[in-house]
Amino acid sequence: MTYSLFGGGGGLLGNPYQNKEPRLEFYLDTNQKHRWRIYMSSDIVAASTQGYATKQLCIDNLKKIANHIIQLDKSGKLI
Repeated sequence: MTYSLFGGGGGLLGNPYQNKEPRLEFYLDTNQKHRWRIYMSSDIVAASTQGYATKQLCIDNLKKIANHIIQLDKSGKLI
């Protein structure tokens, strides 16, 4: 049996983010590289693992990840 951590029905941990809107932030790290992170409430739920030379490269990376998630969902591999 597969459980979702935060599934719509509560999941294993309930749904602390119910009725919350995600917030996307682009920022410069201490090495002046561009990064992104996504917040739900005050929690960071996703973040770039590397810095990018330009904001556009950073945005392109985030779009690539979004497309991968869409493809996983379409193929039934997203749990």
